Amino acid sequence: MQILLGARETIIKVQSSSVKIEYIQDFIYKNFSEASLNKRVLYIPESGQNAHCRVFLLKWIYALYAKKREQNTHGLKEVLLNRYHKGIKIILSNDILYKIVWTKIDINSMKLVVEPGNPLIVKGLKEHFKNILDEREDGFYLHKLERKEKERVSHFIKVKNILNFKYENTYNKEHLKEFLQISNVNKELMLSPMQKAHAVLGTHPGDDVTTLKKRYKSLAKIYHPDKVSRSDCQEIAFYTQKFQNILEAYEILLQEVS
Repeated sequence: MQILLGARETIIKVQSSSVKIEYIQDFIYKNFSEASLNKRVLYIPESGQNAHCRVFLLKWIYALYAKKREQNTHGLKEVLLNRYHKGIKIILSNDILYKIVWTKIDINSMKLVVEPGNPLIVKGLKEHFKNILDEREDGFYLHKLERKEKERVSHFIKVKNILNFKYENTYNKEHLKEFLQISNVNKELMLSPMQKAHAVLGTHPGDDVTTLKKRYKSLAKIYHPDKVSRSDCQEIAFYTQKFQNILEAYEILLQEVS
């Protein structure tokens, strides 16, 4: 870990995956509504508000920084705490992985916890499980899981019987985002074909051929039917339909930009 003291912001470069940055990120999302994550840069803008949380965060970062250093870095700690009001930029070395823990409550109910918390991921889950998801302080609860809802959960966590055990799945941000975008397309009945195509690929009007091709290849690697077990007919059908939607969207958008 490196700590750089800029004129208007404190820059922390996380160079090791051993640093449990997901816990820090969870703390940031819960306590700083203005925080943003752009690629691998987690940023809290300059502000004099929420001082106690800013001080706690800087103490935490300092403790991680000083843990493996033998020399006295106490002077740095004092400097950091005096800069609590300045912007805080955390530059990550690796993509953050998101863990979702699914726990059976009864035959028609499940609890799920997203770690670390992320407003965009949580929003996507709320939209995906719109009518059966309740949010509480200790997590989210899925109620009234009938056959279709159970199938949706099964596809999400890639197991056949979702109500037997406790499951723990890890995703990167792009995998979660891609799944939630594609699975919600059919709900947007008022979208035009072009809008639906962009929603499927996760692209935007004005994107060039190179961008479209990159997104198509990325999604194809995840949802191509050849990626699943040949013995699971239900999973093959699911991935075949997903891949067909992706291919159709890609062809529509290519015609538009040609």
